[in-house]
Amino acid sequence: MTTSRTSRPARAARAALVAALALPMLAACAFVVPLSTDQAAPADRGAPADRAARAHRGAPADPCAPEVAPPGSSPAAVAYLAAAEATSADRMALSDRIESQGRKLYDVDLATEVAIDERFLVDLRAITFPPEVRPEADAFEAALVAYLDFVRTAAAQPGYYGEHPDVATAVNNARGSAGSALRDALDLPPNGCVVNRP
Repeated sequence: MTTSRTSRPARAARAALVAALALPMLAACAFVVPLSTDQAAPADRGAPADRAARAHRGAPADPCAPEVAPPGSSPAAVAYLAAAEATSADRMALSDRIESQGRKLYDVDLATEVAIDERFLVDLRAITFPPEVRPEADAFEAALVAYLDFVRTAAAQPGYYGEHPDVATAVNNARGSAGSALRDALDLPPNGCVVNRP
């Protein structure tokens, strides 16, 4: 049986578009950054009971619901989604907290992000990626480590985050682009869930 697959250049273009529409960075504790007009606010997700009720009424699927690997996915793709899901509840709680703070970022948010991503990095490193996906997996791991190093430094040095907004944007964008490229290499669809993170 054959399936229709998007060409690698088309997938790369799609991944670039997803990265370009990614949620803007929170610039600093004292700054409030508006959401892109192309995406719904995380507060629109509603509480879990609200999401379930909307799904029951036939509303479109919640892009932040747990992801299920498409049929025929590789073991690496299944493991990647499991790694992402393992930190999903904490990531959504942090996103909701940042939203409830008027999109302001505090030191505790930085420390929480570090804890979440350290767990995710351990799970990511435990995945055996096939050779054809290894370059994207390595690039994503490197981008995640660079992002984590920046957030760790910001958590340890009050004011650092706000003093380096260009670096914050660069490491966040690199992480998003590398993550999109890895999902594409794993033949996973783009993730439409919008979250707030440092």
